[in-house]
Amino acid sequence: MQRDKKLKTLAKTIETLLGRHPDAHGLLPDAHGWVKITSLLQVFSEDPELPSIHEADLMDISRSITAAPIQVEDKKIRATARSFDPSLQPVTKLPKLLHLYIRSKAWSHVSQKGLCSSTNAPILFTQDKELALRMGKRKDSNPIHIEIHVFRALASGVIFYAAGTHLFVADAIPAEAISGPPVSPQTKQPGKKITTPAVHALSAPASILLHSEGENKSPGQSKNMKESWKHNKKRLRKQRPPFLF
Repeated sequence: MQRDKKLKTLAKTIETLLGRHPDAHGLLPDAHGWVKITSLLQVFSEDPELPSIHEADLMDISRSITAAPIQVEDKKIRATARSFDPSLQPVTKLPKLLHLYIRSKAWSHVSQKGLCSSTNAPILFTQDKELALRMGKRKDSNPIHIEIHVFRALASGVIFYAAGTHLFVADAIPAEAISGPPVSPQTKQPGKKITTPAVHALSAPASILLHSEGENKSPGQSKNMKESWKHNKKRLRKQRPPFLF
């Protein structure tokens, strides 16, 4: 009895979330109202005000409750009664900035090439930075925050669509309309030895004329060495650059 009551309460909560305000939680149902079960479970897990649920609970609701307010089918779920309109409407009244969190590995590419949506996963923007972060963490534990400069995007021919009252969609965003953190330099490839340019010092007379103590010297060589040293020393003074470290 207690279990049935709990399931009915949970079913009503899900119906309200999916049927009326899915956009407030960063969800965009398809044209028939379906969303992925995994996406719904993520929403419930990240919001402390929502009850804890499992996929088994959803299956129990659809099987045990007569005229259940939700339908479960092929790893997807929807509300039976839906007032939310999932169709996208072109909109021109927009905020100056829209927020999005993307995978950290994708930022380098996005900063150069911009954003482009796909048929399977449309890009969703929002004016609410906290909601954008919640959505971003569903794909990456440490996502990158980027801002969409709406006026720049509009000037480039981008058309924005409203998805409910909290979400916006666009087919593509050019790189010049996107700002984010500095792109970290790519890590150097392992095994690649980095060498500093060799500094060629001026030839010192000692490297040419000095001999080891055990080296034999011919008679008169010492005098010639002294004369040669004096000559080279004067020459080097003239050639030496003013700053030599």
